[in-house]
Amino acid sequence: MLSHDATVDRCTNGKGRMDAMTEQVEALDAGVGKGAQFTGTKIPTFDEVLELARGKIGTYLDIKNATAQDLVTHIDGHGMTDGLVMYCKPNLRIAFGASDFTPEIIAVSKQANAAVYVDRMDTKN
Repeated sequence: MLSHDATVDRCTNGKGRMDAMTEQVEALDAGVGKGAQFTGTKIPTFDEVLELARGKIGTYLDIKNATAQDLVTHIDGHGMTDGLVMYCKPNLRIAFGASDFTPEIIAVSKQANAAVYVDRMDTKN
């Protein structure tokens, strides 16, 4: 399931941590409080979003809780390996935060002919 928040509290009619839920997440209403036309809106699955985006838009993933194997399986399974940029802590970094943008990382990226994206989201920007 996809969510920016660690809990479902802010954006659904439920309470609790996303990573502690399984089928319960599927029953939540993510349209509650957003207007009658959105009542019954469900939290999309990763597969649903990848399928919707494929071939239409570029996708930026900010991964907070997933295994590398799951990511590869789903992304490759939807033919999205060229259609997205990913930031993931702690083991998988495709997009870099400002503190990661070091001469060593730049050299490795250039040698690999990789595109580099720097995530600069703070009050100084």
